[in-house]
Amino acid sequence: KQDKTKCIFYFSSIAIDDMSKNSQYLQHKRNMELLVKSNFKNYNIIRIGNITWGSNPNTFINYIKNKKSKGESVQIKDEYKYIIDKDQLVMLTDNLPLVGQNTICVFGKMVKVAELV
Repeated sequence: KQDKTKCIFYFSSIAIDDMSKNSQYLQHKRNMELLVKSNFKNYNIIRIGNITWGSNPNTFINYIKNKKSKGESVQIKDEYKYIIDKDQLVMLTDNLPLVGQNTICVFGKMVKVAELV
């Protein structure tokens, strides 16, 4: 059980305000942000772009890597994604306050999807 007197850090998505995208994932993120805001006195909601590290096969970058390693084609849309690396995020989170109600958007670097593939 979470101690509600402590500061909670919740990692959300920068796409959360894009109402043209109404996926289950973004709806979950919206609901979780509301839950954090209504239950914690001190919080940092950190809205981030696509991460470049980790082993979760469902992240955008790992999805592309897994498809390519299997020799499968990747559908490339003519769009941009925001990419953030681990060092950038650690530097930010190490410097966030532990009191207050903060929502921070961290975009990272904007990259065309075709360049990622």
